[in-house]
Amino acid sequence: MQLDIGSNTLEGIAPNWLRARYLSKAAGTFRRDIQIYERFIKGTPLARLDISEITLSDGYDWTEWLLKKKPDMKLRYWRNIHGTLNSLLAFTG
Repeated sequence: MQLDIGSNTLEGIAPNWLRARYLSKAAGTFRRDIQIYERFIKGTPLARLDISEITLSDGYDWTEWLLKKKPDMKLRYWRNIHGTLNSLLAFTG
């Protein structure tokens, strides 16, 4: 498990992903993506792992952390977070 922040991590890819989202999405969607990224993805161990090394177990660990951070999360809120993470992962290629 590599914890370097580089171009092969979600944190390394995020600036380019955010630029692409800015150009392709509505302002409200873009703002939501920034808020979700900053609050729930940036700085987490998942975001610092090399993308090629991310496993399903890492996703489960991140989800457990997320539910501890926001235990009263509604399904709609979870779907927004899930959608943002999926978009970021899809951008990685």
